[in-house]
Amino acid sequence: MSAETNANEKPPAQSSVPHDDGPRPVPVANPQAAPGSIRNLPWWAWLAVLIGLAIFLWFMLDHFLQVPPV
Repeated sequence: MSAETNANEKPPAQSSVPHDDGPRPVPVANPQAAPGSIRNLPWWAWLAVLIGLAIFLWFMLDHFLQVPPV
């Protein structure tokens, strides 16, 4: 084929319908962590864990550090 015939050829027609490449990856908090890692929890999950831990410690300390009645 000569350069003349290549110059006259049209590129393949582009489809106006976008192609579906499958599901997109879910954004994570830490992309370096392994999939399913606890390090990928969102901020609100960590907040819930901290609130739950604070409530648990509050009740444990309240129970075990009671001042006996005089």
